Parts: sequence; structure tokens; C-alpha cells
Amino acid sequence: MPRTKERKKHIHEPSTHEVFLCLSSMLAWSQILLEKGVVKEYQSFLKGLIETRYFEDREEKVTIKQIAASFKHQTTKVTKWLHEIYNDILELNNDKEELFTNNKLPITCYFSYFDSSGSVTLGMDAVPRVYEEFNMYFMKAKVGCERFWVNRVEHEVHDTGAKIFLWLEGGILNRYREMAVEEALFKGWIGFMDQWQLTNSEMDDIIIKHHRR
Repeated sequence: MPRTKERKKHIHEPSTHEVFLCLSSMLAWSQILLEKGVVKEYQSFLKGLIETRYFEDREEKVTIKQIAASFKHQTTKVTKWLHEIYNDILELNNDKEELFTNNKLPITCYFSYFDSSGSVTLGMDAVPRVYEEFNMYFMKAKVGCERFWVNRVEHEVHDTGAKIFLWLEGGILNRYREMAVEEALFKGWIGFMDQWQLTNSEMDDIIIKHHRR
């Protein structure tokens, strides 16, 4: 029996400049990491980034080499630190989500785009609805996309309170396609796990094939 060829996964690998821009888009989160995170080698560098507001006053593109020169550090070290800061913010958000909710409604968001995924908990004034657009540049370094739409909303209620979860898909929403996927699931053309194991184009091929019969 022939072996099924495993498809190549599309995992986003951000450039250092992309990480820098994502960090600059959520300055308050860098401040939270500085004040509440574990003290690390990059501490003074992070403090400097916050004080300069990630060089937001610069009209031209700021290069990693220029950032390193401004703080008198090696470029390789600055590159390493920026990636660490970004990952440490995500880890702190996962461990101490209450630091990031701003006394608002806590909502855990699961982002996905192709085979990349990530999650953060945010504080919001209201619960986003299915099919609404959701833009968050900070997640681009994690999943390779900044523009999402709400695929699913879940409320979990237990004796100590309730939690809200969002599942967000990267890219532009095609509502007709989503209806076709629901039909394919209902009629058994695709299985429940196919939503995660197949690419969108592979699912589209199956759905189109059945519609042409």
C-alpha cells in the first residue's frame, strides 16, 4: 500500500524587523513585561526601547543595525533580544492573563493562518461576533497575518465564573465558502478533523468536486 505523502507545512518565520514592528504596535505590553516579567539580560535594552517608544518619531525605516548602534550593542545580540522579548510577552500573557485585560472583559483569542497559530488573552468592552473582522498587528510575527475574522465564539461557564474564547482565521472572509464548508461537513463530504488536517485549497477541491456531480 503506497504511503501518503505528508504535505509541507507553512509555518511563519518572522524577520527581526517584523518582530520589532509588532512590539512597537503594543507598547503597553512591553511595559508590562518590564515591570512584571522575569528580569533578563535584555532588561536595560527593553527599558530603552520603551523610553524611545520604539523610535516612533523616526520618519524613515529604522533598521536593526541602527537600533543596535543607538544602544551600543552588537546587532546579533539585539536580534536575539527582540525575539526573546516578543516570545516572553506571549508567555507572560499565557501565565498571567489578568495583567493584560485592563479590568475589561477577558477574552482568550486563538489565531491561525495556514499552519501557524498563537493565542493571547485581551480585555475587551464587548464580545466580537462570528464573521466580524478583527485586526491585530502584534500577532503578525507569530502567525504571518494581521487581519482576521471571527470563526467561532465559545462561552465556558463554571462555578467560579465564566470564560470567553474566540477562534480567529487569518485573511479575508469569504462567507459563501464558509457556507459551502458547513454543507460539506453536514453531508459528510469532509470529516470534522479535515478542517485542521487539510489545506483550504484541498477542502475546496473536494467541495467543488461534489458540487459538479
